[in-house]
Amino acid sequence: MVERNLAKVEVAGSSPVSRSFSLGVVPKWLREQSAKLLCIGSNPIDASRYYYFSMFYTYVLRSFKDKHLYVGYTTDVQKRLSKHNSGLTKSTKSRLPFELLFFEEFGSRSEAMLREKFFKTGKGKEYIDSKLLKLNS
Repeated sequence: MVERNLAKVEVAGSSPVSRSFSLGVVPKWLREQSAKLLCIGSNPIDASRYYYFSMFYTYVLRSFKDKHLYVGYTTDVQKRLSKHNSGLTKSTKSRLPFELLFFEEFGSRSEAMLREKFFKTGKGKEYIDSKLLKLNS
């Protein structure tokens, strides 16, 4: 169900790029990039042990119960969706279960928070509606 809706993900941020990858899998380009980040003198440090590259995601959920949308941000979309669906989130507990409609990736928490705020405005809701029309066609 979720994989059908997430075949192509738009990555937003300071330089939007279209990337496609499944939840919970670190893309090869990101592993290679982070491995090159730390190097001191002639003795390179294994970046995978010392450098933690954290991405933030703004996500949109739809309740099966009342068809209303929920917007939030997180560092782990799969884990957050499971918390929503298990009733551990107070604000969504009464509207279980949820499906993940789409998410966008950001390099910083502040960018993800700004996008979440945008999605909660009138223009943001229009954007979500147009995005859903594209996903369903």
